[in-house]
Amino acid sequence: MDQRKALPHLPPVLRAMAEEGRLVHSLCLEGEPGSGRTDLATALAGAILCQRQQGEMCGECLHCRKVLAGVHSDITLVNGREDPDRFKVEALRQLRAEAHRGPSEGRAKVYILAEAQHLLPPAQNLLLKILEEPPEHLMFILATTEIHKVPATIKSRCQQFAFKRILPMQIAQRLEYVAGQENIPLTGEGAALLARLADGG
Repeated sequence: MDQRKALPHLPPVLRAMAEEGRLVHSLCLEGEPGSGRTDLATALAGAILCQRQQGEMCGECLHCRKVLAGVHSDITLVNGREDPDRFKVEALRQLRAEAHRGPSEGRAKVYILAEAQHLLPPAQNLLLKILEEPPEHLMFILATTEIHKVPATIKSRCQQFAFKRILPMQIAQRLEYVAGQENIPLTGEGAALLARLADGG
């Protein structure tokens, strides 16, 4: 399977940011589970590091290939639900020390904090200190399903984007289109069933 298809296209404002090389130091992506927040964060990180700088990942350069393989040394993904120890104070102190070192391969260092609502108050304070005076090369992308649990002091330093579930009719139409492009037999009833099972994700 072509891994490039697994990552979403960037919305226009984020695409322009990547194309123009503007590095926003902190973003907050909020929405329901399955709405694509972490995938979009990865796609944005890849577009920023892409050698062609065309607003999307080219999928061909060394940086893009490493992002798609999940092995790029300048992208760190931490999931607070799957690995809660990485959201504790000791881990955030280490992250803070690492964050101030320059990138090892690309032009930026990107930290993706998935399920950011699981950050405990002491760790939130450490993160806030990083966001208040971020190094030029640093970008933090917070993804959360419970934006109300992220402190206002952190949210105020982030550019925020809200994600909504996709309507079943839109999913079904897209499935039928993709199936047609790939010569995969798919009936309208089958597409509608898959769309309902997708539950907006």
